Amino acid sequence: MNGTPAPAGPEAPPRLIPAAPEQSWLELFYDLVFVAAIVVMSTTYSNYAGLDGVIWLALVFSMIWFTWLTTTLLLGTGLVTTTWTRTLLVTQMVLVLTVAIASDYSHEDNSRAVGPLFAAVLVTLALFFRAARRARPDLDVAYRGYGLRCLLSAAVFVATAAIGWPWWYPLLWLAGLLLFVAPTRSEQRRLPMDSHHTVHRFGEFTIIMLGEVFVKLGITATHEPLDQVDLFALPLATAVVFGIWWLYFTDVPASGLSERHGRRMAWVYLHFPMHLSLVAAAVALAHTLVAEADETDPGQFEFGSIQYIVIPVAAILLAIGLIGLVGGTPRELARQRLRVFLWAAAALVIAEAVLLGVDSYDLETSTVIVAVVLALTARSIRRIGAAPEPVPDAGT
Repeated sequence: MNGTPAPAGPEAPPRLIPAAPEQSWLELFYDLVFVAAIVVMSTTYSNYAGLDGVIWLALVFSMIWFTWLTTTLLLGTGLVTTTWTRTLLVTQMVLVLTVAIASDYSHEDNSRAVGPLFAAVLVTLALFFRAARRARPDLDVAYRGYGLRCLLSAAVFVATAAIGWPWWYPLLWLAGLLLFVAPTRSEQRRLPMDSHHTVHRFGEFTIIMLGEVFVKLGITATHEPLDQVDLFALPLATAVVFGIWWLYFTDVPASGLSERHGRRMAWVYLHFPMHLSLVAAAVALAHTLVAEADETDPGQFEFGSIQYIVIPVAAILLAIGLIGLVGGTPRELARQRLRVFLWAAAALVIAEAVLLGVDSYDLETSTVIVAVVLALTARSIRRIGAAPEPVPDAGT
């Protein structure tokens, strides 16, 4: 009214560019190296699928898997946020991929480098725990214990550089792994575990493991002439992967973790045999593409052979059932689901035994059986989950 112009309305605050990518993007970037590492390991296992190949795959995969687990739990606490810790993370990624590359024990000199290389990975974890101690003084005792275990385990793996490949060599590695992954109960209880973050991260990693099947299928198909590739195996393998995906994600992420510490740790560690079996299943499914790999002499069966998909899939079914049992699923529902998984695993083993009794073994037929059993299992699980609740009495 006095001629003075009205003040302009409040302007929208400018959008600020963050100083660094968000933590969730960092975790997904971190997962990329495990995609490459698992592809490399599965290629080695494809060439050496006997008992020695199973032992080697389990040892190297356990190194990489427990590295992912430990780092993921640290990322969940929000402590890996400084330039120093992010540099440690990238350094660890390079070392993990190098461990996977060196694990190709067709070159003996390279395979002997796996121990010292993994020792370097453990040193990065020890430095992570040292940084975490500064950020969380209330967890100083627990983080100090974990860091010390990493350094002691690293010393064991360094010592393996001068050791060959007798049976006590993997036993020494196993001792080093147990020293790394088996902290005391009191140490475990002191460490924080974000339930939502843990469930979400394990779901992401399971998706990565399932994606490895398609990667392995693509790599195998490109190495063979098109007229020698069984294209029927592609939708067949997709059906198997879809069945495993459906059974896991129907219940596990939605149920979450139990409130009891022991069940939480069991939930975490039961993912290890499931993920390891997914690697073996990926290799077996990839061999369905190759026509000459469809048949083999039943008398030449070896434990863990790439020609047999039933063993890893049965292990996956049992692992999913047990994960549901120790998770947040109601006890009675979890037991019903576990019974279904037990029956499915038994059906696979019986069908495989019958198939081995014929004159020739057909890997494609075995895969069809697996797909059918997974479909029937998914149908049974769906009926259990869709059971209507009892209607209360009118007078209640």
